[in-house]
Amino acid sequence: MQGPRQGMKRDTFPPATGKTISIIWSNTTLMTLTIDAHCDAFMRNYLSGRRLTRDPLTTMPQVTGTLIRRGGLNLEVFAAFVPDTFVHEADVVAVNMIEEGKDWMRHEEISLIDSRKGLLSLNERDTAGIIGLERAAPLGRNPENLKRFYQIGVRVLTIVWSRRNPFASGVGFPGPLTEKGRQLVRLAEESGVVLDISHLNPEGAADVLRLAEKPVIASNSCAMALNANPRNLTDDQIEGIASAGGVICVNFYPDFLCGKKDADIGDVVRHIMHIVVVAGRESAGLGSDFDGIPNTPFGLENASQMKDLVPLLLDAGLTKEEVNLLTGENFRRVFSEVLK
Repeated sequence: MQGPRQGMKRDTFPPATGKTISIIWSNTTLMTLTIDAHCDAFMRNYLSGRRLTRDPLTTMPQVTGTLIRRGGLNLEVFAAFVPDTFVHEADVVAVNMIEEGKDWMRHEEISLIDSRKGLLSLNERDTAGIIGLERAAPLGRNPENLKRFYQIGVRVLTIVWSRRNPFASGVGFPGPLTEKGRQLVRLAEESGVVLDISHLNPEGAADVLRLAEKPVIASNSCAMALNANPRNLTDDQIEGIASAGGVICVNFYPDFLCGKKDADIGDVVRHIMHIVVVAGRESAGLGSDFDGIPNTPFGLENASQMKDLVPLLLDAGLTKEEVNLLTGENFRRVFSEVLK
């Protein structure tokens, strides 16, 4: 693993850029793989009741096939999230949400990746998706039920969503992984499912890192050192994930970025750079949480603007190679180690 960037001190990177952002592309613009580790388009589509049609004038989706292609995104992780309203029928809702989501992907011309081979063949011309399950509530109380979701395409598991479940506790709730939670960690790794510790409380996250034999991710988290929100990660947690070979993917939600609604794309860059300084260039990635957040940073209102991060990361002092790692190759490395 790469250590912290040599010659970089904490907080020496450019500040947030405010509301006068101007993205200027030169003839050195990168052809880079861009991957987003977390969005909630499946949930949004399911709750809206529209499976195959989108009306941007009324629904304002942040992720569609067209927006993904405009933003140069090559791979999106579609997390199936069952809200509390449906928690008592979470298994049925999750299965339906995933199946409808796969129909939507086909309609939007987004191919499904569910294997290491498919991931390693991904290139800059592709538009693809991986399916995740956000919170393990659909598994009921039996870790073995993960196998059912693996069969329908799930390759990422976010163990909790800021609540308690039979496996673990979310932020704001005390307690380590339960015995069923420890069984779930082992089963996920045996099955080829990537473990996601975003939303886990510190005790549970530490347990996962102790138990896991393969890299894990935080699919949509920010740095607590820049904004003391309980959903964010401490530097010790960031270092722990990175030392195990994992990746922290920065969430775009303004409350997590800066604690106020007027965040901008520069705030996302600041969190990425903080993670790079703390844990090295192989430790950071992108995890927008699009379609799951009520407001977005100025300059990153939807997936079509993801490409605008590249020149800002270069301006922050990163090399082209490092930008390639942060926008996609770190993700691909971790997932290729876990997927079968």
